[in-house]
Amino acid sequence: MKIKTLLIALVSISTFISCSKNKEVEMLEGQKDPKISVNYTVEVSGTLSNNPKVEYSDATGKIQTETITGNWNKSFVVDAAKYDLVFKASGTVSSSGNVTVKVKAKKKGSLNEYSVTSQRNNNFNFNINKTIE
Repeated sequence: MKIKTLLIALVSISTFISCSKNKEVEMLEGQKDPKISVNYTVEVSGTLSNNPKVEYSDATGKIQTETITGNWNKSFVVDAAKYDLVFKASGTVSSSGNVTVKVKAKKKGSLNEYSVTSQRNNNFNFNINKTIE
């Protein structure tokens, strides 16, 4: 009698645990994780002049402006399903130098990554606008 009661109790508990785990999995699968990772990079070889600066959309979507004096990098995660990526870089680099801009954005769980790499000599003016969804 005690063994039968113990077996019924074990079956009941395992059924309850199994149902609870299934509901947790269903809840997690139903949630969307909208995080978007963004990375802006400016690599400089040479001397910058002519008010070199970058303008970029930050994690909140606001446009920020910074003066650059050499290599520069900004990385962050956007907690949104959609992000309007804006990046601009302008100025002048010495005749023996160059400026390389790298912009990457990837939505978590996506196989696609938005990626641009561009290089300029002398006067440079990069302008990148892209909606990441």
